[in-house]
Amino acid sequence: MLLLIEEERRRVARELHDEAGQALTASIFRIDLCVNTLPPDTEEQVRERIVAELQAIRTMLFDCSRQLHRLTLNLRPPMLEDLGLVATVQWFVRQCTNQYRLPIELTIDPGIPPSAGAYSPIIETTVFRIVQESLTNVARHAQATLAQVQLTRASGELSVVVVDNGRGFAVEQPRNKTTGRISTGLIGMRERARLLGGTLEVSSIEGRGTMVRLRIPLHSAEHSADWAHSAAAALTPYPSPPGTRSGTAARGEGSPPVHEAPGAGHKVQRRFAARNGDRDTDPSS
Repeated sequence: MLLLIEEERRRVARELHDEAGQALTASIFRIDLCVNTLPPDTEEQVRERIVAELQAIRTMLFDCSRQLHRLTLNLRPPMLEDLGLVATVQWFVRQCTNQYRLPIELTIDPGIPPSAGAYSPIIETTVFRIVQESLTNVARHAQATLAQVQLTRASGELSVVVVDNGRGFAVEQPRNKTTGRISTGLIGMRERARLLGGTLEVSSIEGRGTMVRLRIPLHSAEHSADWAHSAAAALTPYPSPPGTRSGTAARGEGSPPVHEAPGAGHKVQRRFAARNGDRDTDPSS
């Protein structure tokens, strides 16, 4: 089911870019054309009002185009296939920092290959989606002043840790703050991990922060990925898209530093606990 969802995300992102995105671009061009072709005998006061209205519409369309671009990238970042997991996580960290003004420390183990295709597509997609979901939850709900993402590889296992120093929540029955309904975000993340033979642990202390830890055993994950892709190919009605364009945003300025991984994820959580004034409390214990 998750693979079908990813294929649908890919299709929707492509259609949004190819149809809605191009329509917005054409509309902006036509507005510029209208501004530049107003009759020369138009009264100055009327001309100014018309130009002001057209420029306001142009600004709205341009903002809509930028939001659509961001939406399509979040639906299916093309750099995940073109540039690989490391560059895509770096790009998304920058996106979160810029959009939500949330400081995020990113640490990537040098043992994780930076090139595209280092792992199977489903493994890279799973890791990215869990980082994406976790950081989005932190930015929108945690009221945190700092978050940290750590990617490590050791003993044939790929590990991801996302921690924050926010307000925390009740892990046993997390609910949407707006609707009061049971949140499906954690369920989806656990299902992604289970599909690859991995585990997802979430620990939180109210008022102290949250830690999300993903562990994927690479050998069994690659086997699960082969089986899942075969099943998806038999079920999905949509063909795989042709080669996508490279996402140059992943190489933009302002990239967060990539440090050598300091070690196990619980050490990271202890650092957050220490910043909050209690060195002995560890949500993972």
